[in-house]
Amino acid sequence: MSLPTISEPSAMRDFPEARRVELDQLLALVTLFPGMTVLDLQAAGGFVADEVHRILAGQVQCLCIEPSAVLRARINPVHQAFADSVDHLQSIRDRSCDLVLGLAGLHHSALIARTLAEVYRVLRPDGVFAVCDIEAQSPIAKWLNEFVNVHSPQGHRGKFLSAQELQSALSATGFKGVEVARREVPWRFGDERAAQNFLRGLFGLRCDSAQLKIGMAEYLECATLPTGYTVGWSLLYARGIK
Repeated sequence: MSLPTISEPSAMRDFPEARRVELDQLLALVTLFPGMTVLDLQAAGGFVADEVHRILAGQVQCLCIEPSAVLRARINPVHQAFADSVDHLQSIRDRSCDLVLGLAGLHHSALIARTLAEVYRVLRPDGVFAVCDIEAQSPIAKWLNEFVNVHSPQGHRGKFLSAQELQSALSATGFKGVEVARREVPWRFGDERAAQNFLRGLFGLRCDSAQLKIGMAEYLECATLPTGYTVGWSLLYARGIK
């Protein structure tokens, strides 16, 4: 598997609401209840787990999968963090999770079919998998595999799926009632400078403001609105039941 770009800790700390729509759309696919066990797949710094923990007022067990030691160190100790690869969840028992959530990290799996099989294995009967990720051949996929790949020391070579490929992969794994939809989930900021700072920090970019501005114009639909500045972001959202 490929590891995600190592972001600056300040990116999500300074702009905690930037990806709010993206996260809310993922959680809208599921039902949260006290006492459940939730697996956060490719957890990074625990963004998803933190929100689930907040919504359930701590009455939840969040298991965070994050292979990167740097990112794993940022996960709140209230969660359980594991260094497992996303295609081999060796620390997670069979049928031990009520819900698995994946926020824009599936494309880092070298063996997506294996990752989905592992998700299926750890879910309890009638457990739910909800995932969102970048769509193949989309402008955002090109932003990541072209611009970020060139301007980040770690590079970026994601393996993205089309909507049909994601639907087929989930169904082939055994998931029932699979639904896949493309959703617009813009990232929101106070102004363009804030957006640039966030993108630079989140993706570990090493480029000046002029280069970044050109890249944003080429790959992303950005707009200045009366309410602030938005960076266009579009993801595939999918849900399946074991």
